[in-house]
Amino acid sequence: MDDSLDSGHFVEYDWLETLNGKIGVFAVIVAIIFVVIIILTFIVRIFQFPQFRQQFINYFIDDNTRSVPTRILKIITFLLLTFGFVAVTSYNVRKMIFYPPKLSMTLEENKSFPSMLFCLNTQNPDAKLEIVIAKYYVSFDTYVRKNNSAPFINLIKSRVFTTISGEHGDCEFFNGTLFPSFLKQEVNAAGVFVLVFKSSDVIFFMGDTNNDIDWSRSIPQGNKFSYVDVLTLKNMSMLQYTETRTKVLNGTTYRSFQMAFKGHVDSTVKDENLVGIILSSPTHIMTQVLKPSLTLFELFSNIGGYISIWGSETS
Repeated sequence: MDDSLDSGHFVEYDWLETLNGKIGVFAVIVAIIFVVIIILTFIVRIFQFPQFRQQFINYFIDDNTRSVPTRILKIITFLLLTFGFVAVTSYNVRKMIFYPPKLSMTLEENKSFPSMLFCLNTQNPDAKLEIVIAKYYVSFDTYVRKNNSAPFINLIKSRVFTTISGEHGDCEFFNGTLFPSFLKQEVNAAGVFVLVFKSSDVIFFMGDTNNDIDWSRSIPQGNKFSYVDVLTLKNMSMLQYTETRTKVLNGTTYRSFQMAFKGHVDSTVKDENLVGIILSSPTHIMTQVLKPSLTLFELFSNIGGYISIWGSETS
């Protein structure tokens, strides 16, 4: 799939990618120097040597071997080809600068954890949420067949939660980016989280950990590529999330999340003042890759194709 993404101006635009990397930048510099030298040499020789200047003039208006209509047609053809060259070059340069990027999509294995924020559904700044149970299972099958055995990892003992104070009081934050660093082995991200909190009403946010997201706000949100989803938790709920990643032109990857409610589940937790989730992670995620609408290589290819047509018409 490869199509244009019409989303207005992209701040994340990167000219290095458009110019085909450092090699493309070097090629542009060399090409500019070469063209300038050729043009300056041509102009100097025309004005320095009268015979060259006369040959240049005769090429258009004083060719005795051809009739007047032929010379006029030659001039018209030259002007039309020149106009076409300018038009083709202008269109391609404008497309390179102003057109929205192309979009390609790939399906990748899920190897990264989401970041999650849990807050009490209150505006009381002194409120504090307490975690009762926090476990992670390597897969849903492991969770179903656990048979009261030890979980894959106990999130409370591993101290992966940190407290963030915001408009909802003291919230518990799970940093998905740092989570693997707490472990001594590689962890499958397509597992199951089981979390229980001491409250009857909890707000659950899921998003990415980057500089564009302020988790202390009432409703954390990122940029247009980093969507933070939110749900209100009541009772013991089963959830599943999907993730979409967007790699912009400067190489930065943003993550967006959407959660889906799958229903309430029976639980050994019968306390009405407790609320929890069973969160299932996807095995694969969709990655959107933004590419320049036109690269330097494609620009030179289009211009070179037109010049070859010009040469065949004037020969």
